[in-house]
Amino acid sequence: MVMKFRVFFAINFPKKIQLILKDTLNILQQSIQEKIHWTSFYNLHITLGFLGNIQSEHIPQLIEHTKLQLGNCESFSLQLEKIQLFPSTKKPRIISFSTTPNDQLKEIVDCIRQAILATGYSTETRAFRGHLTLGRLRGAHVQGKLLEEIQLPTLLPIRVTQIDLLESQLGKGLPCYIPLAHFILK
Repeated sequence: MVMKFRVFFAINFPKKIQLILKDTLNILQQSIQEKIHWTSFYNLHITLGFLGNIQSEHIPQLIEHTKLQLGNCESFSLQLEKIQLFPSTKKPRIISFSTTPNDQLKEIVDCIRQAILATGYSTETRAFRGHLTLGRLRGAHVQGKLLEEIQLPTLLPIRVTQIDLLESQLGKGLPCYIPLAHFILK
């Protein structure tokens, strides 16, 4: 029987940033009374590439291709910008932080997509739009204007020094993300 893993590439956050994001989530939860499935602060990440189910024997190959692709990529600063409804205000599915446009982040996403393709899996073809999912709307109707009025802590730039390959294990409770590989940036 072929084992399959549900995997994705992501930027995870250090504990210090997680605690600031936890405060942000608490403020949002108190300010928005709609039914929203909020992300647990320790699961917050920015997805850079999602593969879905991948055969377990392809994971070492994916890791090697990713090491080659990311080998010359440098660490960079990432700025979480503003709270937004994603993908649009007319039909929002999530509440998220957008990221400021960043050439280094785009380069890393392109490298990850090349590694995924080299392993024999398909990738997203749309342009990458960096965002940090804070909550998923379940039939809720949140107004963009309400989000603008909420006073949130100031978020300083975040230094990104590694990219993670994670396995997502879905169960009855919250998803569990297990690191499969870490790719250190220069």
